[in-house]
Amino acid sequence: DPPEASRSMQVTWLGHACVLAQWGGWTVLADPIFSKRCSPVQWAGPERVVPSPVRLSRSAEEGDAESICISDLPAIDAVVISHNHFDHLDSDTVRALSRLDPKPIFFVPLGMKEWMEGAGVAHVVELDWAEEATLVGVPTRGSSFEERHVIEDEIERPPLRVTCLPCQHWCSRSILDKNRCLWCSWLISTRPVVSPASLADTHAKIDSVDTLPGALYFGGDTGYCGGIFKKIGDTFGYPKEAPRKDETKGIDVAAIPIGAYGSASERWFHLPNHMGPVESVQCHRDLCARHSVGVHWGTFQLTAEPLLEPPAKLRDAAVAARLKDGGLLSFAMAKRALFNFLGFRDSALCFRWRCPSDSPK
Repeated sequence: DPPEASRSMQVTWLGHACVLAQWGGWTVLADPIFSKRCSPVQWAGPERVVPSPVRLSRSAEEGDAESICISDLPAIDAVVISHNHFDHLDSDTVRALSRLDPKPIFFVPLGMKEWMEGAGVAHVVELDWAEEATLVGVPTRGSSFEERHVIEDEIERPPLRVTCLPCQHWCSRSILDKNRCLWCSWLISTRPVVSPASLADTHAKIDSVDTLPGALYFGGDTGYCGGIFKKIGDTFGYPKEAPRKDETKGIDVAAIPIGAYGSASERWFHLPNHMGPVESVQCHRDLCARHSVGVHWGTFQLTAEPLLEPPAKLRDAAVAARLKDGGLLSFAMAKRALFNFLGFRDSALCFRWRCPSDSPK
């Protein structure tokens, strides 16, 4: 279901790195994988430890009793893919999404468009780091890509800007294609792009509509890269000094990976490519995000740390960093959180804690 209020962003964690975000009349899906295994084949490879909350078809066996069919998801406007590893780019899931009506638009980093088209995806936008594309409407059921138009809804639908951003990782789907395509993080925003001279007029326009602008940062899969995260925070995050009235800036929710960092003996190997909870907390601060949620854990046993350890360590790291309540959270699979653009309101969160008051730095 869409968020209850037009001034909120609703984020639902669907397992591993996958999140479904809804705000401003838009629905965005990130790194979806609903198959039983993250593998080139479904008869071997890492298997889900917990069932998928989404089934690929009505007759599919994967999923639990409360799972829903992929065709029963809210109409998805955009799907963003961070890179081509099997736990983030699943061919069966991509094909199932591409058959939906209306068809979502896939956004992928440089070098991945050819693979997507080979998988039967009709609408693909390929972007390099620092490139962006803007959606101004969504296709109605049965309409073609060329017949796109804005659907008249109860709230005015602002343009959706999708920006490809750097992070620290790598790519490969075989022994022959290492780093033949790019990896990335994403910023998906309905915030206006204006010059400082027109800022006052923009505020007047924002105050006159029923929906507030918002932005989601999706980290995908990344090691800690402080210089990059701080640059993203300086460019897109909430200003540290400027008044909050500047509606052109601000990351309202960041989906940050917190797992697959490995056991103590293998941490050296995973350190360049996967953050642990302490680094995830620092990433949250670097991004200058209002709220963050922990992803990339609790679904596949890909590394040697205990499966449920990341959220417990995240809680400890958040307390040690004196984050505000609601600053950085992890929550149960298929549960959702409603983030008010003017504050925080929880919905079935797995972990909540209260810490001494201190603003993220």
